[in-house]
Amino acid sequence: MATGAVSSCLQNLPLEILYLIAEGLSFESLLKLSCVNKRMRNVAIPRIFRNYTIIFSEEGFNKLKGFCESTLCENVVSLKYIVADLIEPEVIDYNYYKTEVLTPDEYVAREESAEAEGLETSSYLTLYNYYHLRCIEEGEIITSETDLTTLSVALGVMPKLSELVISFEDDEMGEDWIKGYQNSMLTRGVDSLEHHLRTVTKAIHSAKNSGLSLKTAWLSCRLKDPWMLDALTDLVDTDGFKDLMEILIRNVETLGLEGTEVWSIILPDEMPPLRQLHLRRLGSCFCCIERLIDNGEIGSLRLQNVRAIMNGKLVTISPGLISERLRVPTSSVLETSNHCCNPNCIGNELKDFTVLLDKREPKESDSDEEEHRDASIEL
Repeated sequence: MATGAVSSCLQNLPLEILYLIAEGLSFESLLKLSCVNKRMRNVAIPRIFRNYTIIFSEEGFNKLKGFCESTLCENVVSLKYIVADLIEPEVIDYNYYKTEVLTPDEYVAREESAEAEGLETSSYLTLYNYYHLRCIEEGEIITSETDLTTLSVALGVMPKLSELVISFEDDEMGEDWIKGYQNSMLTRGVDSLEHHLRTVTKAIHSAKNSGLSLKTAWLSCRLKDPWMLDALTDLVDTDGFKDLMEILIRNVETLGLEGTEVWSIILPDEMPPLRQLHLRRLGSCFCCIERLIDNGEIGSLRLQNVRAIMNGKLVTISPGLISERLRVPTSSVLETSNHCCNPNCIGNELKDFTVLLDKREPKESDSDEEEHRDASIEL
């Protein structure tokens, strides 16, 4: 069939059918569809702008401001906010940088290692200038509260917004050539993570006056650097952080945790009511999960793409195992199989469970907890 005939057939389809077709198209195909004519553009636009991502930076906030001034922002259903560890203010001082962050001798050693591996390198002053300018930019954003103001406005002008993803990622920030020179003396660790979470909770509270009705909040962590994971571990033990978590939970129906075992211990000891706790690609242990459920009013628990190590062996989480460990009837464990195309995954099928907790039996003793204390969940 000729291209013109195909276009004519699509034109004659009801909008309901066109929307269903658009749901199955790739992002690139949606962009092409939006260029056909006005009718197809109206079909494609809601899908194109359903998910929107912003990175903590001057460029990112300027982009978000411009986006919020157009009607396109009314299509956003999920907003992803990518943040990374902030640079220490002292880095502006060159003497601090060359004595505490990266000494000339350390630089030479890293250059030799990078060259041996065939990696891209840069001059010492180029590295310093990069961090110096980034530090100034971050300082201006925080001092002027650009992040808080812009996020508050954005959350208030997206009527369809139901999901907010706060993503701590060190592999999405900065240029690839710069990452081999980072260390724990360069960044603010605990302070930066707490700043980002505090900013988001304030923005949510402010936007509620504009009618924001957020359903789901995700805390996603893809930090690969060990000192960042240590900083996150230190942060969850502070009362201020747990207070922020409680505020966040009170403003959503579903809380999602993804990417690191630390998230499983960050929730307040006495959690506010929560419709669903969603754990995805998360390393944890059954004991932590049971603690969360025992100490809070959680309607359901969803485990997505997780596996368990029981007695030193990797096992697939089954409805029977979930039912036994969480003391719920098998009928309350709803299972969905998701095919995974990632060749690094163990097995081709990864499990997705939703556990209804309204019929959970009371805990009789601690013996079962001791028996399974070595059980943990892997990616």
